[in-house]
Amino acid sequence: MTFEGRNFDVLAGITALIVALVAFKRNKINGPLLWVWNVFSLVLLINVLIHASLSVPTMMQQFGFEQPNTAVLKFPFLLLLGIIVTLVYVANLAGFCDFK
Repeated sequence: MTFEGRNFDVLAGITALIVALVAFKRNKINGPLLWVWNVFSLVLLINVLIHASLSVPTMMQQFGFEQPNTAVLKFPFLLLLGIIVTLVYVANLAGFCDFK
């Protein structure tokens, strides 16, 4: 869950500005590029969610035995899954809609 581990969802944030600049060039929207980037970022988000849930000390723990992911079970970090990740997931799904 660090930048040195399996936290590849940072790539979606890093590439967001570049994709936006390329996709909305000259008042023309590049729909296929946005669709591919949305799928890419959604896969990265799901990857991090799976690794995070398999690192929490429960019966299903598969990763992080030497340092389990206990921070997401405490107050301010609990809001990451409850609010932030949910908003990012819904925003990715809304990116597939065709608003005209």
